[in-house]
Amino acid sequence: MPGASEVTFRLGRAIAFVGIAFYAFVVVALNVFYFLDYKNQKVVLRVALYPYIPDSDSDNYEKLRSTIIDEFNSTHPSIRLDLRPIKPNEDYHYDLNKLAQWLTTRPENGGYDVVEVDTMLLGELYKRNIIAPWEAPGLDQTDWYQAGRSASIINGRLYGVPHWLCGYFILARDEKVAKAQSLDILIDTLQLNTKDIPNLAGNMVGQWRLPTLYVKAWSDADESRTENIDSAIRAILRRRSAPYVRNVLLSLRKFASQCRKHPEEPSQCLDGSFEEEPYKAESKFADHKVKAIFGYFESLHNVKKHNNVKKDTAEPIYIAPLPLGERNSHVFMVDAFVLNRKCGDKCQKAAVAFVKYIHAEETYEWIVMGKKGTSTVPRYLIPATKSAFTVDRIIEDKHYEAIKSIVKGAREYPRWYSEFNGVDRILLEELEDGVRPVSTGGRSDLESIIDP
Repeated sequence: MPGASEVTFRLGRAIAFVGIAFYAFVVVALNVFYFLDYKNQKVVLRVALYPYIPDSDSDNYEKLRSTIIDEFNSTHPSIRLDLRPIKPNEDYHYDLNKLAQWLTTRPENGGYDVVEVDTMLLGELYKRNIIAPWEAPGLDQTDWYQAGRSASIINGRLYGVPHWLCGYFILARDEKVAKAQSLDILIDTLQLNTKDIPNLAGNMVGQWRLPTLYVKAWSDADESRTENIDSAIRAILRRRSAPYVRNVLLSLRKFASQCRKHPEEPSQCLDGSFEEEPYKAESKFADHKVKAIFGYFESLHNVKKHNNVKKDTAEPIYIAPLPLGERNSHVFMVDAFVLNRKCGDKCQKAAVAFVKYIHAEETYEWIVMGKKGTSTVPRYLIPATKSAFTVDRIIEDKHYEAIKSIVKGAREYPRWYSEFNGVDRILLEELEDGVRPVSTGGRSDLESIIDP
């Protein structure tokens, strides 16, 4: 009969064996569960949308964001969309250092798989090697307008998927103003209205606003300028005294001089009045305190929203591309989705699924026009796809019908590089010098424009 010590030894060995067996079972089970979970694990796709769009529901974009998340996740069970809150006041989408951080950091550490950017920055992002090309199949590039597609391709490879187009427009109550095809005709037509209010209102200043207006004026100078639009920014930096540059500046001065009632006043379009209050120009127009305003197509949203508050919705408003020279060329900025350079195969497939959802006609319809049955004022954003312009609720809106042919033939803005920083200050100095208030004994307003 074994002694007590031997019994204790055998019991300890049995317990150890059971413990090892249980540990092995747990390890195997965990691996099995991990394998099954891995096979069924959802791909988390983190996306940051371009934030500078109208908040038509006046809820800090929460309804827009939640609807996109709910609709996409419900139809893509293998993907979980994580959509960044839309915060236009943060201005991160034009901060190259912040974009670099988002696009080189893994999403679990605060980066984003997909970021919607202005393609004017695409060349700089490519140059810094912080974006990946779109290589997963499933994108229908034939449905994209040429401006969006051209803006998204670098060295033959696709680095962006276009979402919105954006350009400068004139809004007026007089159809003849909207039909003006040159700057001189626009000014002459505005002056036919003898009401004692400024001809124009709108913001010309800012790091991006003034350079893009200058590029538009460059393109409007003549057809050859449109073909050589990529030279516009370098020309103001390197050949400011050249006659063809001076002529563009002259056009911008003539334009800016319309933003005041009397020659002794400064141009409100250049003094920061409309930069400090983003929707001030639209409010003045809605209140009949200015003959016309200029801005983006979505400016129409802010005017109509203001009119809705006043219950003043019946009067016609005409909108057309803004002429800033001897002709009216059609040049558009493009907002496009770019990929984090760490976005692998699964990530790219999920990203393609997301942009296909965003490009769907029904998605464009409710984002632009609001959900059916609601009284939401349309956002008046310009879709980058041809198919969006076949949606009944979009094309039945007279404003979209009016720009359909324009969008079809438009070209894209040139790319912006860090070496161009400061161009806005150069341009502002040039324009302020030429459009200064007239004082007694000084040069006349006309002389200050003609003899810069």
